[in-house]
Amino acid sequence: MMRPLWPLALLLLAGCAGPAVIPVASPERTWAGRAAALAEIEAWKLAGRVSITDGNAAWHLKLFWEQWADGFRMDLSGPFGAGAVKLYGSHDGVLLRDADGHYWRADDAEQLLWQHTGIFMPVGGLRYWIRGLPTPEQDTRDMELDAAGRLARLRQNGWTITFREYLPVDGLELPRNLLVRRDDIEVRVVVDRWQLPDGDGNSLAKRHPNPS
Repeated sequence: MMRPLWPLALLLLAGCAGPAVIPVASPERTWAGRAAALAEIEAWKLAGRVSITDGNAAWHLKLFWEQWADGFRMDLSGPFGAGAVKLYGSHDGVLLRDADGHYWRADDAEQLLWQHTGIFMPVGGLRYWIRGLPTPEQDTRDMELDAAGRLARLRQNGWTITFREYLPVDGLELPRNLLVRRDDIEVRVVVDRWQLPDGDGNSLAKRHPNPS
C-alpha cells in the first residue's frame, strides 16, 4: 500500500527554513497553537534589510520597523539621497517623509511609497507575514507548514510568500528571512534583530512618534 507523500514534503520544506528544525508529531496542531501566540504580538521593533526587484530595477535598503497596536513607523534608508524615507501609519492614515524633508499623506501605505520612491512593497501584508502569519480576512491558498509546524509557504492576494528561515525570539520562533513575490516584483526581508515587549506585557511603543 502506497504511503502518503505529505510528511516527506513537510521535511523537504523544513530544510529551506534553517538548520534547527525539530519535527513535531502533529504540525497542524502545533501550528494552531503557534498561530494563536503569534497573533497576540501587537508591538515590536526590528532592524534588518530589504531587497526589492521590479523588472530591471533593484533597491537594497536598510530597514527599521517599530510597530504597535494601532500604528507603525518604518524607516527605509538606501538610494534615496541623504537621510531615510520614513513611513508613519495610524488610524488617521499614512504619512511619508522623503529624503528631502517633504511630507506626503495618503490612506494607503503601498501606493504612497510607490508614488514617491518608485518602489512597491506590500506594507499591509508584511505586518502579518513578518510574524509568520497569514493576513486575516483574505483568501489563503496553498498554505504549507514545515515539519516543526511553522508556516513555510502561502499564497495570498496574488503574492507568494516563502519563509526561508526562523529565529528564536523570547520563547517564540519568528521569521528571519522571507521572500515575497508577485509577477515581476520580488521583496526579500532579512531581519537582523527582533525586540518584543517585555515579560510584563509592556508595549515597546505607547504613543505615535512625532515625525522628525
